[in-house]
Parts: sequence; structure tokens; C-alpha cells
Amino acid sequence: MGNEHDNFSSSDGDDDLIALAREIHPCARPPTDEELQNRLNPDHYKRYEHVSKLWKTFCAKILQWDEDKCFSSILSVPQIQIFLRWIARYAKGTIDQRITDVTLMHRFNTLKIRDHKDITNFIKRDLVHEKRISTKVRQKPIAPFAVAEDLVTFLWKADEYDFLHSRARLQLAFLIVILALSGCRLGEIIESSTYAGSNESLYYKDFELGWKSMKAYTGYFVLLQLRVRKGIRNHEKHA
Repeated sequence: MGNEHDNFSSSDGDDDLIALAREIHPCARPPTDEELQNRLNPDHYKRYEHVSKLWKTFCAKILQWDEDKCFSSILSVPQIQIFLRWIARYAKGTIDQRITDVTLMHRFNTLKIRDHKDITNFIKRDLVHEKRISTKVRQKPIAPFAVAEDLVTFLWKADEYDFLHSRARLQLAFLIVILALSGCRLGEIIESSTYAGSNESLYYKDFELGWKSMKAYTGYFVLLQLRVRKGIRNHEKHA
């Protein structure tokens, strides 16, 4: 994900976007700020506040609305497209001069509007094709399994830290092994910072230990049920 606080340098040369915005008719009322505060966790609401500030600036410059009108109706698809085009025009990226398609999708999702295929296609096809946004990805170094083995060996043979509970060393070693074998995000195993305070993570009941004897392998195995995967949390068909 790109920089949460886009660096804007908006100018007055937006007559094309203003003309498009004037052709749009408003829709029904969107959820209130109080409703969103109750619905969203604090981290998501903070992101929503950031995009809301961008929307207010967009309303003043492009839609030429008063602030009271900014959140008086649900955004239409054309309005969202112009808003995203405006962000793509002025936002500065962190891994490239332009923001990425992934970051722009995050900005759209932060608006908490039901995902719309037209918007996704607009970002992934139109804006990318027009070279308005970047498709570069941040390089994420991956630790090989040998690193996990070193960490577990250190925990049991060299670590002098006195854990508050003796089981913590076992749990930490088990966590490292599971992460190394599954390749999961950390937030899919332990409580994600996005859902801080939720106590949502994997429990012992999500692990099944067994023994298998076959020609290729004889030994223990672990079956893992992933209930809190990113984007599909608590979806049984994806667990």
C-alpha cells in the first residue's frame, strides 16, 4: 500500500474534470459520519477520514460544491471515476513518481462503497493504460526456511530472555514454524494491527495434528484452518 497521506500539488487546470462533473446527477443519502464510526474499526475510520478530506477538496475544486453538499448523496460511478482520476493526477507515490493502482484501489475501498466492477476496470484498465498511475510493486524480501530454523534454534539453545510465561517460548517457536511453512501474512495468524483489540487470530482449535505413513513421507502433519485471511475474513468457503 502506498503512502496513507497523499502529497498533493493541485493546480487550477482542471476544466476537463469540472465539465464532466457538471453532467452528473446526485444519488441517495450516504451513511453519516456517526454511522461510519460505529461500523468501522479505528484504523479503517482513520483512513476514511483522510480520504474524506481529499473528497472535500475535490468537491470544492472540481464539483464546485459547498461543504454541506459534499456528503449529502451517495457517490455515483462517474463521480467516483473523476475523483480517482483527480487523485491520480496530483498524488505523489512512494515507490514511483505516480501512485500505484493498488494504492488507488485502497482509496476507493476506503470510501466504503460496494465494490463496483466499473470502478475496478476503470482503475486497472483505463488509468493504467493512460499511464496516469504506476503498476510498480514494493519489493518485499522473503526470509528462506533456513532463517526460520536459525530463529527456532536460537530460541531453544541461546536465548536468555526470561518470558513471563514458560509456554511463550513454545508458542513463539510454533508461530515461526507455521509462518515459514505456510507463507501466510502475520496478521492471518496473530491479531492484525488493523483489527487491534478484536482478539481475532488463529486458535488452537484451528490446528489439527496428525500422523501419516505413506511411501513419500512418514511422520507428523499439521492441518491449518485460516479464518482471518486478508480481504476474506471469516468467509467459510475460503477457510
